[in-house]
Amino acid sequence: GTGFHPYDETSTYDQGHYYPNSWRGVDYQELLTKMTGQGYGSGSSRLHAYHQREFIISSSNTFQLDLSIFRSALDPNFAVFSYRHPDKSSTDIDDNTYKTFFLHNFTSSPGFDANELYVGSMTQIDRNLGGAAGTYLRFRSTLGNNSAAYDYVQSRSALAGYMSGASTSTVDSEVEDYYWPPTVLNNIGDSFPHFYYRNNDVNASVGLKGVGVSTSTYPMSRSPDSLNYNAVVKGIPLCTSLIPSPYYLPDDFVLIHFDYNAPDQNIQQWDTITVSGSEVYTVIDAAYDQTTRTKGIAFCARTT
Repeated sequence: GTGFHPYDETSTYDQGHYYPNSWRGVDYQELLTKMTGQGYGSGSSRLHAYHQREFIISSSNTFQLDLSIFRSALDPNFAVFSYRHPDKSSTDIDDNTYKTFFLHNFTSSPGFDANELYVGSMTQIDRNLGGAAGTYLRFRSTLGNNSAAYDYVQSRSALAGYMSGASTSTVDSEVEDYYWPPTVLNNIGDSFPHFYYRNNDVNASVGLKGVGVSTSTYPMSRSPDSLNYNAVVKGIPLCTSLIPSPYYLPDDFVLIHFDYNAPDQNIQQWDTITVSGSEVYTVIDAAYDQTTRTKGIAFCARTT
């Protein structure tokens, strides 16, 4: 950001710029709002020390901690990171796999002038393995250095154009996408990316909850079960709410729906999904229900 002063000296003052070794920035450009103090103080003086996202990367320091990195072969600027405890026992992926995320680097396409803008954004991937909230993967992309539901505009952030809001202090700080397994979509209405929705149920295939005809009334209208689970979804946008999308994930990162006719299957990071001998994917993260079957959705990287 602007206003970085690395000059150090024994004096408290940095040639008239107050504290040395500090980053100031400009109000509504890199900063949330006007500063009333300096440094890492308390209250309003912390307005230029904001983070954009905090997340847990481990459960304790008693286990080995791995940072898994999945690099794209199609876009050299893109990689997905994920923390996990490889030696911690688990019954599902939630027990030993922690935050999965990727940083935004749009150097390839589209490009922007890094002298005038800063990236200021990232995407984290959360999983929900079932229960009342359902089973899904959630992609959360920050739009700047904000960390609240609504915050102050930061117009030098690369995604500042997507910070919609009624005023400079009520802009969106992040956007979300929910990716659900096709077998549960009919229960959650229309809060999902419709063009990735795949379900063989006629009542569900219309796309909205409660719309359409039931397969009990029209049993021959049901498509084969295999249609639900053999789809490898490519071309994942950074967020379907960002139109036009500033970036699509490279096609070697995909979403795969799965359904095993057995409960309590423990699907882990680095497990593989083989579509054919020449098409093999590695699980990065997944959300699944293990109750009567093991079914869900996996975020994967193509390795073959």
